[in-house]
Amino acid sequence: MITSYESFIASDEKKAPIEIQYIQKGISGNQQYEKEFNEALIQGNGPDIITLNNTWLPRYKNKIYPLDGGAKTAQEYQRKFVDVVSSDFLEGNKIYAMPLSLDTLALYYNIDILNSAGIFDPPRTWDEFNEAVRKLTVRDEKGNIKRAGAAIGT
Repeated sequence: MITSYESFIASDEKKAPIEIQYIQKGISGNQQYEKEFNEALIQGNGPDIITLNNTWLPRYKNKIYPLDGGAKTAQEYQRKFVDVVSSDFLEGNKIYAMPLSLDTLALYYNIDILNSAGIFDPPRTWDEFNEAVRKLTVRDEKGNIKRAGAAIGT
């Protein structure tokens, strides 16, 4: 991952009289990453820039600085990004984060398979979804799954 940032860092160092130190954290899991971030803040050694989870902002908003720019920049931000980005990272005219990626989840279904299981409308709630998964899952005589009722990534 560090190589993806090297050209960005080199470009910024040429534009401004600054030296950027990039530290890639080899931490597995958000809990450990957040713990180290929180400890750095407590010790007064928090980073200038960090990659963080969108759900963290409410916990850390009073410990981090928004980006400079004011109303004009906030309006540009709202124009350039989908609404969920603004709702996660924009408060008033204060921008607290720039999106690195966006994971849009969607449910795709095979209507023929649903209908063959007696399901004539796609599920609309988690309870309906879980019931549909039970009906759609096909197992062999040993109980092994031959066809999963749903395939969901992590």
